[in-house]
Amino acid sequence: MAWSILGSLKTETIGGVQNVVIGATWQYGYTNGEVEGYITQDIEFTYNPSSPFIQYSDLTEETVVVWVKSTLGADAVSYYETELATVTDTAAASEDPPRKIWHMCQYSAESNQAAPWAAE
Repeated sequence: MAWSILGSLKTETIGGVQNVVIGATWQYGYTNGEVEGYITQDIEFTYNPSSPFIQYSDLTEETVVVWVKSTLGADAVSYYETELATVTDTAAASEDPPRKIWHMCQYSAESNQAAPWAAE
């Protein structure tokens, strides 16, 4: 449902350019009824001096969320959204559902591949 950036951004001076964002903490949240699920992780960014630079004071949360999703890649974004929805929906359907879930998971292209026969 909602991607956000938590806390401060990690910055460095690189090649004379100050306040280059090299890291952030992202959170994805999903709600089913009264059950809220969250995945929170740190991510690192690679500075590309040939890309347009956005001054630190001009950054928005939306811009950094775009960087997070781009860095993760579409498969990882889909994995996190689907994983959290599954866990939260399962908890919401339980007899005594929790109010909040902090789900720990890690996407890896190598460990999250479709079975070889699935493409057939």
